[in-house]
Amino acid sequence: MKKIVMPVLIAALFGLGLCTTSKLVLAGENKQASATDIKSLEVQVDELIAKYPAFQIGIKDDAGFRKNWLTRLQLIAIIKPNTAKTGNFVLSIGSEMLLDKIDPYLSRTDDDTAVAFLQMLVKIFSEGAKDELVCRTFLSSSDNAIVSDADNERIENLFGPGFYEDMIVVIGNMMRTGKEAPPKMLSKSESDRVAMEMFGMMMETYGEDSVSKMQVLEDKKAPPMQKCNTMLQMLSSMAKLEKKDQAGLFRTLLGSEDK
Repeated sequence: MKKIVMPVLIAALFGLGLCTTSKLVLAGENKQASATDIKSLEVQVDELIAKYPAFQIGIKDDAGFRKNWLTRLQLIAIIKPNTAKTGNFVLSIGSEMLLDKIDPYLSRTDDDTAVAFLQMLVKIFSEGAKDELVCRTFLSSSDNAIVSDADNERIENLFGPGFYEDMIVVIGNMMRTGKEAPPKMLSKSESDRVAMEMFGMMMETYGEDSVSKMQVLEDKKAPPMQKCNTMLQMLSSMAKLEKKDQAGLFRTLLGSEDK
């Protein structure tokens, strides 16, 4: 199951920022950001650093984090001006950058944080299961697909600042609780037990063929909405497990023992 769901979950996580720096430079016009715009971005970045421990940890672990954050914001503001005007622009891009660094913490975080992170994914796929643009964006993000400014703006506004504020708090808790803790991955026997319980809930709620439909997650030709609906069914079923089992299975699916 890990082989099947990992690419889809990772794509959803890294789809949050919806922009890839490697393609921003190629796609943009030769424009200069004004000193006023840059100063405004600096003020917003510093306010977010002061407010959220996640960014404080990120800067402590990477001295170049703040500078890289500002550079990415400036690039995206040039390439995607409508996106840059959304209320959660600076926060969403900073969150995206931290998501790129959380792998070492995923397998070590505590139960409450793992469950909260799972709920964020349920939120993402709940939107994706009813909106094809959202679905396609998240599923294609792992391939560095370019999202248009208009589509990017719409999705950023759809989730809104509240979602990104919740996400950055969860990321901060994950980095804090997973910093020094040992891995909390399930053993093979425990993983099988919990997965079987989750599959039972899927079949009971969504029909006996819901589990077999999970094979679409590794089928590149499968319709995006089919994949998003399947992921939502799986994650929603996982969220019905006992908290310790939710957390354990989530850490096992997404976590790595490497640090």
